[in-house]
Amino acid sequence: MSRDSCFGERILWESGPQRIEAPAQAVLLSRLLIAVAAIALSFGVARVLAFGSRGPAPLLLALAATLLSRATLWVPRWWLSQLRYRVTDDHVICKRGLWQRSIERNAISYARISWRSDSPGLGTLELVRAFPTGALRRTLTLRLQDLRAPDGVWAIIRGASDVASSSPRRLSIGQRLDRDERVIWAARPRFDSSDALPINLREWVALSGTLMLGGLTVTLATRGWSILRRLSEAGFARSGGTFLLLALGLLLTVLVVGSITWQLGRQVILRRLRALRSTSYLISNKRVVIQRGEEELHLERSHIVEVIDSRQAEGRGTLFLVLDGPRSRGFAAAGAFGEPVEFTELSPVFEQLDDPEGAQLALSDKTPLPPASRAA
Repeated sequence: MSRDSCFGERILWESGPQRIEAPAQAVLLSRLLIAVAAIALSFGVARVLAFGSRGPAPLLLALAATLLSRATLWVPRWWLSQLRYRVTDDHVICKRGLWQRSIERNAISYARISWRSDSPGLGTLELVRAFPTGALRRTLTLRLQDLRAPDGVWAIIRGASDVASSSPRRLSIGQRLDRDERVIWAARPRFDSSDALPINLREWVALSGTLMLGGLTVTLATRGWSILRRLSEAGFARSGGTFLLLALGLLLTVLVVGSITWQLGRQVILRRLRALRSTSYLISNKRVVIQRGEEELHLERSHIVEVIDSRQAEGRGTLFLVLDGPRSRGFAAAGAFGEPVEFTELSPVFEQLDDPEGAQLALSDKTPLPPASRAA
């Protein structure tokens, strides 16, 4: 085997992104910038036709937005095109030219896998190492984007290369268990409509912003319609192209603000409820696996040192898994020590369990009830 030039260790696996394209956030930003360019161009040309004004500001804004839109798509593709990922004896390395980031294999707290719904077998592997709670609390994250069979790469990283998958499609959890691994507990969270409500200050602020943007969308739509109606009654509609460009600019403005409102509302109001509906928890004799739609979290049971049970009034419980690892003694995981729980990404937390005692028994190596009796 060849060796890595930085650490001098054997290279056990090496590859790169299998699909070079901009992330979804960059695509959305690019579309927003194109809409801004179209709005500026419509209003700028309408002003020239109506008043003969030749000020360059709207046209310059349209040009700048168009160039920035192209850059938001081109820069991520350019960066990904030369990325290389390596797994060595002791490290996982992400490298591009002279730039390099690495993480120690034995210091990885847990891994997240995000599968691509449009490309079976492709996904992103995110390796997370957390550090102590308090003033020094932080995380080190290494993303291996658009891998073929990311679950197989994770198996190599955790030392189970004999079961590493290279399948071109996504396999079920049952097909990805180690040869000496068995499932001892499984469940789904119990949810109701109240779970869609914000759970922390950040989400309440985002909900307030969504409502304000919604009101702004309605105001822009009504004011814009009123302006166009008055201009039409004054005979301005007979100018043809000028009136149409003005109407197009107002329509695009309403659509842009409305789209932002819709996206923010989905993230704040619907995301949590939809996520709980698609979440499942699994405990085997070696690992903890949390699935949520196209996302997965894989955690070695040996990293769990404590389970904190937070009970609610209606009897449901939330379990926070407190982890430990080399040079990261007793760090907090997603609210285990009172930090706010963020629901934007998977964390080592079992939420809204009807009977959390079964999970606690499974994690304590005692015999819980059969998984089928606890799965919702």
